[in-house]
Amino acid sequence: MNAHPFHVFGVSHVTVLCLTLLITIAMIRSLRLKNQSGGRIAESALALILLLEWPINFLLAWFTGTLGPNNCLPAHYCDVAAFIGGLALLTHKQELCELLYLWGLSGTLQGLITPALTVDFPNPRFITFFALHSGVVIAACYVVIGLRIKPRAGAVKRAMFWLAIYAAGAGSIDAVIGSNYGFLREKPVTGSLLDVMGPWPWYIGSLGLLALVLFTLLTLPFRKRHA
Repeated sequence: MNAHPFHVFGVSHVTVLCLTLLITIAMIRSLRLKNQSGGRIAESALALILLLEWPINFLLAWFTGTLGPNNCLPAHYCDVAAFIGGLALLTHKQELCELLYLWGLSGTLQGLITPALTVDFPNPRFITFFALHSGVVIAACYVVIGLRIKPRAGAVKRAMFWLAIYAAGAGSIDAVIGSNYGFLREKPVTGSLLDVMGPWPWYIGSLGLLALVLFTLLTLPFRKRHA
């Protein structure tokens, strides 16, 4: 197993970012070319990857002896986003698609750009981490641009409601088992956007405000339809 440390915007990271962009374009283009069967196969495969990501991570942690409070449950923000993404791709339901779009391009995209990761390719943790984060971002772009399932009026309020539910649930789990789901107890050891948001617990409030701003910005291109 490769023990080389991961470097943000190193060769492996940039390669993943480029592949994420290319796969997104290819999936959307398959629909634009009226290749409905190819598009459906691709979205089903991506849905399967997103839904299997946490079970695979759980088994990897179990077999490698690294299973602990912080990875024994699918309670990280991006774990939940991946589950939403898988269901959105399989069902095309409006509520799931708009939540995927807002959560994926506001939160999971940040994880893709500034990964909380310490190991490089071909470590299995590297592969599963980017399969999740890239997969959520690809799915979020695909449902809105490819399938044209766009946020409706009130999408921001609904996304904030579910974010509050998530924070309450993750915070409760953290309090009971001493984990750090949602980074609600402390910041990640790797560099992230949280580093400029103040100390604990103030950065949690800053995250909520940032989410509101990003959700609002992400819905601006569709506001004319709501007028």
